[in-house]
Amino acid sequence: MEELGLDDLKDIPIIHPSQHPKFREYVDKLYEMRNRKGIMLREAERLMADPDYFASMMVHMGDANAVVTGATQNYADCVRPILEIIGPGQRHTASGLNLVIFKNRMLFFADTAVNIDPTAEQVATIAIHAARVAEYFRIQPRIAMLSYTNFRSKGESPSKMRKAAEIVKKRYPHYIVDGEMQADTAVNPDIVERIFPICELKNGANILIFPTLDAGNISYKLVQQLGGAEVIGPFLMGVRKPANVLQRTCTVDDIVNTVALTALEAQAFNESRSSYPGPGEGR
Repeated sequence: MEELGLDDLKDIPIIHPSQHPKFREYVDKLYEMRNRKGIMLREAERLMADPDYFASMMVHMGDANAVVTGATQNYADCVRPILEIIGPGQRHTASGLNLVIFKNRMLFFADTAVNIDPTAEQVATIAIHAARVAEYFRIQPRIAMLSYTNFRSKGESPSKMRKAAEIVKKRYPHYIVDGEMQADTAVNPDIVERIFPICELKNGANILIFPTLDAGNISYKLVQQLGGAEVIGPFLMGVRKPANVLQRTCTVDDIVNTVALTALEAQAFNESRSSYPGPGEGR
């Protein structure tokens, strides 16, 4: 801070987990939460000395509003403490969401970070979480369930995505959702108008839901590296309190953007838990 001349930050506390006055309380709480998951007391002490476990416990115990991690560590190692301590919401489906800004257009990609091969029910829950994030930004959700076919549903993946669309419609009839469909059909209204007038997405989708983690993760990174889009995230949806994990390839701007949006999440969470997609349905 002195080298960079950041005088305004001098009063910000820097916490060493094992020296924090609540360290023992946090250790006991972790042991209480995880002792039937194979965590012994000595192991709880070791884990709580890890900054990711400590930060997650701070959020869980109400001593911090949110956590941002991951810039210098493996993604899976950072997600694990969040899921074990803060935990997923009622439907037990956490997922990753990326905001993709391209040619004055904002798109939401999911799942890009967590579920390797989600079930139809999980895909539906992921789509609903993404729709709630879009609504938070005052954007009407238009959800496309992506696959390698258009409205044929003969393979395992297309059938899963078609079923997921039906689940979303049943649970939230006012949402605009369709699929399964190919990615070009989802984002190009001309294709829908010319070839698939049966499709409900007349103005192009703004939420793209992928059938597997492979598809989602590959897509957003290709768009980012080759398409010139600005990609923010991934953000964690479906956890009880705001927590996000950066990619190790993130830039300083990525970190700043993620911290800013996480702060907005925390404010929304505190202001209106009933309308904010946090506990219960998940973020």
